[in-house]
Amino acid sequence: MIGIIGAGPAGITAAETLRSYSDSHITIFSSESHPPYNPVLLTTHLKTGGDKVFWKGKDILERLNVDARLGEKVERLDVKNRRIITEKGDYVFDRLVIASGSRLYAPLKGLHLPNVYNFKSLTQVQNLRSQIKERKKAVVVGGGFQGTEIALALCEMGLEVTLIEATDRIMPDRLDKKTSRFIEEVLESKGAELAFNSFGVEFVGDGVCRAVITKDGDEFAGDIFIAATGMTPNIDFCKKELEISKGIIVNEYMETSQNGIYACGDVCETRNRITGEREIFANYWNAVRQGRIAALNLLGHRIPYDGSDVMNSLKKLGFHFIVAGDVSGEYEEVEKRGNYWRFYIKDGRLIGYIIVGDISNAGLFYKLMLSGEDVSRFRPLHQLKDSDFVFRTIQQ
Repeated sequence: MIGIIGAGPAGITAAETLRSYSDSHITIFSSESHPPYNPVLLTTHLKTGGDKVFWKGKDILERLNVDARLGEKVERLDVKNRRIITEKGDYVFDRLVIASGSRLYAPLKGLHLPNVYNFKSLTQVQNLRSQIKERKKAVVVGGGFQGTEIALALCEMGLEVTLIEATDRIMPDRLDKKTSRFIEEVLESKGAELAFNSFGVEFVGDGVCRAVITKDGDEFAGDIFIAATGMTPNIDFCKKELEISKGIIVNEYMETSQNGIYACGDVCETRNRITGEREIFANYWNAVRQGRIAALNLLGHRIPYDGSDVMNSLKKLGFHFIVAGDVSGEYEEVEKRGNYWRFYIKDGRLIGYIIVGDISNAGLFYKLMLSGEDVSRFRPLHQLKDSDFVFRTIQQ
């Protein structure tokens, strides 16, 4: 039996790839009872409902002819005896793909209160959706990419929104104060209250949450609360069996420290395609690419994974916003007609960029970044926003 732990984008891509090349018995385990869904679409699902969140169709597991163990959480992995132990049974596997994803990391008390939600499961989002029409004021704790996206969606749904962030700006891991202001101004224009340098420590209330308390003793009241304070990989069931740092360590073939066991998606550490640094890179496209590579190598191929991409894009702003690659260190910037481009350079290479507005050349920028082309001779780099210039540069 080939086992797959996790039914998100990485796990489903692995299953599709395996089924394309093999008629082996495949068993998929998922702690959630829903059909496989795409986490990227959870914010959209909050607003519109419907089945689009099931991006492969609700019947994908039936079409793949796999043994689906939905709602069956894996409790322990026994590598020596090749066993998967769940809360309901004990299964012997020959080869295994671990795609167990991640869960909310929230160092706050009071997460158990019934009107405190997160966006790490469809169940949570559906529960929030069922209650949201009766609520007026939402408090989002965490101003990273996900918290910002959630706040924008809630504003569009007509709620009063307060966004609490522990640092001095939105998306602090990816943006400086100048670039974060592009997003902050949109949030403020939609009526959101932004509370910076506010470190949330506890959701408080009697039976239901009434407020978030910060480390400084400030209180932010509301009637629904969303924790968007980060993620941590789901590794508890295997951390004694596999080599693990922040996530599961894999080699260039997505194989773990144990033969025949592969990992992909939010649960594993891979190398940044630009910097070479090892980290967890949690996004949909990385998960899909990793799932395919893991499955092919499980089947006996030797196809290396060429590294993970770091890219964020925000919708619902009224303009395009993209952050890609390594956005630290030296940069050059240009502003023109309401558009903004920032290019990060290291050792003559383009290693990252931020675009606000005109994204017509974003794909070309990324190709140039991956190529390792020496762009120092083309300075000033404001020419990069010109499509003919970029095309000539890549073709040379």
